[in-house]
Amino acid sequence: MTALTTRSERSPAVFGGTLGKSPIPAVLVTPALIAVIALAEYVGNSLSLWWITLAVGIVTGWVAPRRRTIALAAGTVLAWGVGILVESAGQTLAIAGVVSALAINARNLGWLIIVITLIYVVLLALAGSWLGAAAHRMLLAYRHVEAAPERAEGTPEAEGAPEAEGAPAAVETPSPADVEEPSNV
Repeated sequence: MTALTTRSERSPAVFGGTLGKSPIPAVLVTPALIAVIALAEYVGNSLSLWWITLAVGIVTGWVAPRRRTIALAAGTVLAWGVGILVESAGQTLAIAGVVSALAINARNLGWLIIVITLIYVVLLALAGSWLGAAAHRMLLAYRHVEAAPERAEGTPEAEGAPEAEGAPAAVETPSPADVEEPSNV
């Protein structure tokens, strides 16, 4: 690939990276991801695995941090919205009205219960995405530290030579004998 190639000439991005020739055109990656997320969450929710939303968020955050947040939110709302409609057999507002009557003593606020539910599951998915992205960054940082070469003997740092100008000086910690105990007078 030369510096003069355009994005359309490159291989399409899948989950934010390039994986060679993808069977899905770049324009359809986000809708396909929404469909996969929605299907995974709908099947999981149908099996009473409500936490699948968090797991899908973790996987999405691990694989594509900050790139597929909209797809995650849209797939989550789609899966939970369809799941609520299917489970309520088309009487979603009536059943949500009963829940609102029990929760906030107002039967006509069923729509609010549905909106709160959808907001809650989007926040759950985004929390999972944040957790997955943070864990991925932490693992990458750990691998970077492990791959760093050790300081060789004979270098100025190993022999106790003065630190470079602008570098922080070592801080001496006081021994336990030097620390005064607080008095309870």
